[in-house]
Amino acid sequence: MDLPVQMLQMIEHSRLAIAIAQSNWLFPAIETIHVLSLTLTIGTVLIVDLRILGLAWASRPYSAVRRDILPLTWIAFGVAAVSGLLLFISQF
Repeated sequence: MDLPVQMLQMIEHSRLAIAIAQSNWLFPAIETIHVLSLTLTIGTVLIVDLRILGLAWASRPYSAVRRDILPLTWIAFGVAAVSGLLLFISQF
């Protein structure tokens, strides 16, 4: 067997993956966090896009909108990535 397959099998049989897969509430909780963080990521990108198009907050400079929104976008993206990986490892 090659190394990537062995690594994936090791992750699949980890205590964390098994706990998520067997729990009645853990998988739905992580999935809820995942969906909310994806929504926040898409929403914040949409806000910046609407500002660039001049359809929202036209009176605010783009740099101010970007400065206020971009950190939230990256945090939401990070949470979505981590929660997505947790969902993935529990459902191989």
